[in-house]
Amino acid sequence: MRLISPQFVKPYVKSNKNDRNDAEAICEAVGWLSMRFVPPKSAEQLEIQAVHRIHQRVVANRTRLVNQVRGLLGEHGVVVARDITRIRHTLCEIANDPSGNFGELFVEILRDMREELTELDTRLAGYNRRIKNLFRSNEMCQRIGQIEGIGPITATALVAAIDDRSCFKNGRQFTAWLGLVPEQRSSGGKARLSGISKRSDRYLRTMPIHGVNRAGFAGG
Repeated sequence: MRLISPQFVKPYVKSNKNDRNDAEAICEAVGWLSMRFVPPKSAEQLEIQAVHRIHQRVVANRTRLVNQVRGLLGEHGVVVARDITRIRHTLCEIANDPSGNFGELFVEILRDMREELTELDTRLAGYNRRIKNLFRSNEMCQRIGQIEGIGPITATALVAAIDDRSCFKNGRQFTAWLGLVPEQRSSGGKARLSGISKRSDRYLRTMPIHGVNRAGFAGG
């Protein structure tokens, strides 16, 4: 069995989508010598990927909660910076404030949100430990982690997505696969390059970008 990325099969579908047209498109697409295939993931890769998916969801839930807290506080005239540490500190101050500047019901709601935030912090810390353990136990992750700007999260995410590095001939192909190369719309001998193509998974693509920023390469 050989897997083809859906984005490469879709152009071959000439009519409405159904099983027959899909099968015809796949047969036509697989006949091209230049067709690129997706290597199947191993059980270990799927486990690492599952940890990252849940980690990503917990981070998103925490971000939504923090934004909601900032919005509710802003309606009461309390402006808090976009800093989760400041949010925690502000929630603790209001929950323990005996002055009565806020209504009792509102304080109870903020206490519930503080407990929810604490629970999300605990869950996120647990998944961070899982990712670090996966990083320590995987030789390929250790090798990737030697690159400046790449830590356990980025290294394990890359290993979960790519098991066989031989599918890329060089680093340029890898960056193109990630979608970190300019999108090209050239015609008539004129090269037109725009922003990055963003062709790969968004989560995976943001990892190297954050790594570059942490390493201090951005802008220089």
